[in-house]
Amino acid sequence: MDQRQALSAAGVPVELGGRQLYFSPFTDKDIAELDMWVRGEYIKMVRASFDDSTTKNEREEALALAMKHAAGLTWLSGEGAKLIGTVAGMARLAYQSVRKRHADVTLEWLQAEMFNPENVHAVRIAFEQANVTAPEQPGSKKGASLGQRNSKQQRRKRKRTERSRKGSGGRRRK
Repeated sequence: MDQRQALSAAGVPVELGGRQLYFSPFTDKDIAELDMWVRGEYIKMVRASFDDSTTKNEREEALALAMKHAAGLTWLSGEGAKLIGTVAGMARLAYQSVRKRHADVTLEWLQAEMFNPENVHAVRIAFEQANVTAPEQPGSKKGASLGQRNSKQQRRKRKRTERSRKGSGGRRRK
């Protein structure tokens, strides 16, 4: 991303299906929505694994375990990253990046475009340019990746939690 794009948030150009699109850097909302998508896809996969011989109790038990496991998934985690690496995942990643500037682009259209390996590569490059080398944000290092920024946010959250526990005599507040 050149300096002009960073300053104006002009977006990173990418051509898909003969259209010029512009990727925007991810916001916290985009990250949260991708996390929710990953969790939902994981649960869909578990549901799809049931066949006619699966009992109601087995279904309930498997879904309870899946929901518990899915709660800890993020799009950057190992299993989440694998889901993002699928055709549907790359389409979702692209959709999160282009929808602000291209309201007419649908998830279905992007998914069809992700069957072309050249488009997948183009999406990866544009995503990296829009996010890994994103403009400096308050409290973040210039050029810090989303993973680095998220880790920093998680460390801050843990510190705040620890401080609040110390303030209450080490006991959790109810």
